Amino acid sequence: MLAYLNGEFIPYAQAAIPVGDFGFTMGVTVTEQLRTFNGVPHLLEEHLKRLREGLKLTGIELPERLGQIANELTKKNFADLNPGSDMSLGICVTPGNSRPSSAAKNAPTVLIYNLELPFANWAQQYSQGIQLTTVQTRELSGASIPKQLKCRSRMHYYLAELEASQRAPGSRALMLDYAGNVAEATTASIVMIKGDEIIAPPEADVLPSIALAFAAELGSKLGIQLTRRPISLAQLKDADEALWLSTPMCILPITSIDQTKIGKGEPGPVFSKLILAWSDAVGLDIIEQATSA
Repeated sequence: MLAYLNGEFIPYAQAAIPVGDFGFTMGVTVTEQLRTFNGVPHLLEEHLKRLREGLKLTGIELPERLGQIANELTKKNFADLNPGSDMSLGICVTPGNSRPSSAAKNAPTVLIYNLELPFANWAQQYSQGIQLTTVQTRELSGASIPKQLKCRSRMHYYLAELEASQRAPGSRALMLDYAGNVAEATTASIVMIKGDEIIAPPEADVLPSIALAFAAELGSKLGIQLTRRPISLAQLKDADEALWLSTPMCILPITSIDQTKIGKGEPGPVFSKLILAWSDAVGLDIIEQATSA
C-alpha cells in the first residue's frame, strides 16, 4: 500500500508525522473516513464538504486537490488488492506545528491513506446483529467541540469502548448526551425504527452523519421517512428495530442493548430493505462481499 504525505506518494509503512505536530501532541486533526465499492470512493464529495467545514472551524488552511489526490491514491492501491476486496480511505489534516495565535503559520500536514477492509470483523453481524452497552461516558457537548467537526480528539470514545468491553465483552458502547438522551456510538450513528419511520437524534446534537443521510435518501424512496427528535434510552429499547450506521459496514442491525432484545432480537424488515437498496445503489451485494471475503 502507498500513502500520500505532504505532496509525496510513499510506502504506507513510512507515513509518519513529527512528534511536535499538533495532530500528535494535541489531537488537532480534522479527518474523514470513506470506503470504496469496486475500488471507487463512495460519497467522496459529501465527505470532502464536511472536511472543508471542519477545516474552516479550526482555521487550518484548506489543502488543494484533495479529491484528485484521494482518487489517484485509491486507484494505485486498489490495483494490488485481491478480487472482491475493497478499501477504506482516510484523510487527515493537521495544522502542523503552528499555533492558532502564530502570525507566521506553517503549511498543514496532509495525510491520505488506504487500508484493506477487514470484512471478517463484522461480516457475521449482518445476520446476528450487534450488541450495545450503555456507558457512563457522555458524548461531548457541542459547546466543547462543534458537532460539524469530525476530528481525532477522541479520548472519550476510547474510554466508552473500554467500559463497554469490561461490562459486556464483545459489545460496543452506546453513549448518551448530558440530558440522558441517546447520542451515538463511538464509530456510528444510532437510529431507531418505529413503523415506517427512521428516528434519529436532532441534528444539532450529533455529528452530521453521511451514512445516515444516505440511508435516509434510500429510505425516502421506499416510503420510510426520517424524523429528528430526542430519543430516550427507554424509547430506543422499545423500538421495532435499531440500526447502526457507519461508513465501513454501511448499516447493521442492533439486536440488543444492555442485554435487552430490540424487537425480535434479530434483523428486521427495515434493515433488510435498506441494506438491499444500499447494495443496489453501489452495484454490489454488500453482505455477500463481506461474508465471502
